[in-house]
Amino acid sequence: MRPRIRLRFMLHSKLRGSAQKVSTTRLLKADIDDIDFSVDDMTDLPARVARMRAVEPATWVRFAGEPALHLNTYDLVKAGFRDEVNIPGHGFYEETQQPAMGWTVQSLSGKAHHTARGLQSPFFRRSLLPSYIASLFEPVAHELIDKFIDDGEADLVAEFTKQYPPRVIMRLLDLEVSADVNWSQLAWEMIQYGHNPDVAEAAIAEFDRRIGPILEERRRHPGNDLISALLAAEVDGERMSDDEVFSFVRLMFPAGSDTTLLGLGNTLLALLTHPEAMDRTVADPEHEIPWAVEEGLRWQPSVAHLPRRSVSDDIEWNGIPIPGGTMVLLSVLSANRDPAQFSDPDRFDLERHSQRTLTFGLATHHCLGEHFARAEMSIALRTLLDRLPNLRLSAPEQAPLVHGSVLRGPDRLPVTFG
Repeated sequence: MRPRIRLRFMLHSKLRGSAQKVSTTRLLKADIDDIDFSVDDMTDLPARVARMRAVEPATWVRFAGEPALHLNTYDLVKAGFRDEVNIPGHGFYEETQQPAMGWTVQSLSGKAHHTARGLQSPFFRRSLLPSYIASLFEPVAHELIDKFIDDGEADLVAEFTKQYPPRVIMRLLDLEVSADVNWSQLAWEMIQYGHNPDVAEAAIAEFDRRIGPILEERRRHPGNDLISALLAAEVDGERMSDDEVFSFVRLMFPAGSDTTLLGLGNTLLALLTHPEAMDRTVADPEHEIPWAVEEGLRWQPSVAHLPRRSVSDDIEWNGIPIPGGTMVLLSVLSANRDPAQFSDPDRFDLERHSQRTLTFGLATHHCLGEHFARAEMSIALRTLLDRLPNLRLSAPEQAPLVHGSVLRGPDRLPVTFG
């Protein structure tokens, strides 16, 4: 058992205009002994983190079987995102992702990270979104809806949200749909290195076997796809190596699929369980859909927790003693529902119009594709509401739950329409 540690937190009260010092004694072990924040399915997570935040700004919990410091407040989570010295953004991914996925923008730091972002970020600029809407988002959304629109009912998770982002990515990379390879399944298996390295390594090998010949062909005969563009990209005289392109393409599927499909599912569930918000969005989609997406991303972020690891030395950070190498959880969900930042934070409110959410992170390691994801979700939602009139839950008295602890979303959305 680890020794007792006294945590000293400095809380800043805006109402009183002065700082209050609060001390609490904790064992350096889980405050919540029966919950592991890496694997346990917490459908009550918003209420759970609200209780934790009401007691203290940070709480010791368990994550992957080890003690982890759970940051509960908006200010602490924001500080965690910005502090690349004491809680570096790349460390956890270097530990759990790099052995299988290779070096990516998530696991790189310093100059290498700056160069990688410089080579990749131009393809996710806001200015490119109109072309993506016309060539990617809208056609894929219509193709999926065409398959079930005549039925008058559907499970939007199985028949739309799970299929939409991977299809968009496949079209962006110009990869063909094939009966003998499930790109989405390979993508999911590749990120399981921390839980099942054998499965992850096998998926990587199969993915590379499939992508290798495609990459070689695009280098010889470039097309109008993202792989061809990455091979030709140059920043300060540097280009991406084949290994770097491999790593980027590997990451595109889990990073670009899971968060978007879950975020879209969460936003749809919010509208389906808030009839007034749904009616308002249907009545004025041009104005309301972007705010519905933004509020959905705040209310139920698809990535509820971002794990990081502190530096190897013992530190005192924002008044909190943190032993070297401690797991630190940036609780995006708790930050996005912090009443110090958002009034009545547990309410889904289209009039909130807040752009202070931390769903896509901040600073050096903020999400590269955040504008792409917002547009992708907005077009999907607009197309669904336009083509599926009177969209409603099949059994509103048994509304689906949001599942998960790190990645969160509904596992089903049975609806009727027409």
